Amino acid sequence: MYMERSKFEKLDDKQLIKYAKFVYPIVPEFERGSLAGFYRFMSYKKNPSVIKINGPFGGEMSRLDIEYLFYILNNNDFSSPMETIDRPVLDDLEISYREFEKVRQYTTYRGEIPTYLINDIEDEYISDLHNQGDIEPYDWDIIETYTDPIEDTLEGEFDF
Repeated sequence: MYMERSKFEKLDDKQLIKYAKFVYPIVPEFERGSLAGFYRFMSYKKNPSVIKINGPFGGEMSRLDIEYLFYILNNNDFSSPMETIDRPVLDDLEISYREFEKVRQYTTYRGEIPTYLINDIEDEYISDLHNQGDIEPYDWDIIETYTDPIEDTLEGEFDF
């Protein structure tokens, strides 16, 4: 999936340093500590701090803008004068996603049993034969199989 590069790449070092120094004190320190926390913080569009951070660019930031800004804030020392700024490099990360879904599987087996009472057989009688081990449907031919997802059981995990 192609995504446009961060708008911060278009800024020269002087502009980016000025913007980063503007943003650094606005973002709470604990939100700068993890990418997930920073992303959640920046995704809350109604937060006055986020509105202020987004202001100079006239709108929302993309995911790559947020990653770029996270890198800038965590890999540069803003307590001293700066001429240049350490910038991230865009790369592709391959991710796998394994999905676990609980499903109800329906299987229809068909077989034959010898009987003298072909017109008088009852479901309850057949169930008793099965429960007693006199017939074993799992040894018969499978004639149909289908699955039905069980609601709210979808889970997944990422691996990279």
